[in-house]
Amino acid sequence: MHDTRKKTLAEINKPPPPRLYASRGDLSSLDDSAAVENVLSFWTEVCEQCWLSGPTILMLLLQYLTALTVVTFVGRLGASYLAAMSMATSFVGIVGFDVLTGLSSGLETLCGQAYGAKQYHLLGIYLQRAIFVLLVVAIPICLASFYMAPILIAFGENPAIANNAQLYGRCLLPCILAFAVMMPFVKFCQSQRIVVPLMWCAAAACLLQFPLCLLLITKLNWGYKGGAVAMSLSTVLDTVILVTILRFSPKCKKSFTSLSLEALHDLRGFFKLAVPSALMMCLELWMFQILTLLAGLLPNTEIEMAAFVIGLSLFALSRMISVGLSVGSSVRVSNELGAGRPHAARFAAVVSMVVVIVVGLVMAIIVLFLRNVWGSAFSTEQEVLDRVSRSAPYLAALGFVYCCQQVLSGVVRGIGWQKWGVYANLGAYYGIGLPTAVVLVCMFQFDGRGLWIGMLAGVVAQTVALTIITRNAHWENLSKEALNRVFTSESSFLSTTVPLLDDKDAYADH
Repeated sequence: MHDTRKKTLAEINKPPPPRLYASRGDLSSLDDSAAVENVLSFWTEVCEQCWLSGPTILMLLLQYLTALTVVTFVGRLGASYLAAMSMATSFVGIVGFDVLTGLSSGLETLCGQAYGAKQYHLLGIYLQRAIFVLLVVAIPICLASFYMAPILIAFGENPAIANNAQLYGRCLLPCILAFAVMMPFVKFCQSQRIVVPLMWCAAAACLLQFPLCLLLITKLNWGYKGGAVAMSLSTVLDTVILVTILRFSPKCKKSFTSLSLEALHDLRGFFKLAVPSALMMCLELWMFQILTLLAGLLPNTEIEMAAFVIGLSLFALSRMISVGLSVGSSVRVSNELGAGRPHAARFAAVVSMVVVIVVGLVMAIIVLFLRNVWGSAFSTEQEVLDRVSRSAPYLAALGFVYCCQQVLSGVVRGIGWQKWGVYANLGAYYGIGLPTAVVLVCMFQFDGRGLWIGMLAGVVAQTVALTIITRNAHWENLSKEALNRVFTSESSFLSTTVPLLDDKDAYADH
């Protein structure tokens, strides 16, 4: 066993394989057949990333519709119940769902690179490890949700609404626990390019949500608490269906391993990637929450807050597309690095940027073209509509740059450089974006556009930082690091060879 490990690590230091495609300086020396091969490789990579991103985007949209169904039913019960539900959902989202999603993103590196290296048994070990960690982390999250009223009141919230929010949060406890199990399975699937079942599971939960809300809220008169119970039941069902599908799927025959104590080993290695992944996500989402609070300080608060929330709703929809594209770039880069194909990994990163620029431009054009239409879907007040229309250019620019930033973040996660992503997020959002918004709103008396400018400044700064980071990547060394990560894992006891493949085999399985 010891000799095999030495041989494995020695093979990692082999010279890099020849490239399938030319670099920018080599294009003039290509003959026609090589040029055609490069074009075919480009479109193959585009199709692969679209296959990964498309179902992921639809899954996110279906999850959004599932939550929107609850909002619609609870909103009919009265403004106070809707406020309590919104407060509880925001609290659980900030301290719970965002943290759990971020922690599970560490699997994008671990499972993605292990899958590329064909060490399928490691995926099952990583999955069990992530579920164990997330369930442990979910315990204090559940406690905070169970006793959220004192916390909310300490921050100056209305005591009556805070108490109602606490009741709603207590009914979300099964949802939190199910989410802690579901998210590692989602990353487990995505790293193996199994994305369609995720979409169908989300569709099943979405279809079930309406009859559940109708039964619990309307027929059984459970009130707003019925919305939380419905959300918990649909999340549990989504998780059960997904686990059942994967348990009997032939695609997961090698990776869906039985329970093993190996999952409790090397927790430090998991936290080394999971914690920075969580910080990357939370630092970003928390800044959006802070900017929403700043909107309450604007003059003519009701109008400005309404316009800003409408803009955030549109941004949330565009963000789903960005996150879907980010998953595609992360999976492709991690798979190729794990397979020992550094140039194919770099090629995947370049193609993902080309795709996201096109998609981002299309999104920006749509936002600008329909600038006078978006607001009418949410409000009938002309003053609110005017402010939404005036914010459209900032929103369009933000959507485009954010798309690029998300794909670069996906590349960083695929590489395993989450700690650099944390530094980029911290400096960009809290060193540039948030101070810019505060100065424009508090000192120069800007309206809601000051918030959008601050957000845009932060996202631009982050995009520039991530571009510099990825541009300085040495892909051959990154591939060696990925293989070292896989084959020096405490759980890699079944490995015998390292799949160092030529880049010409990069698309053999596609």
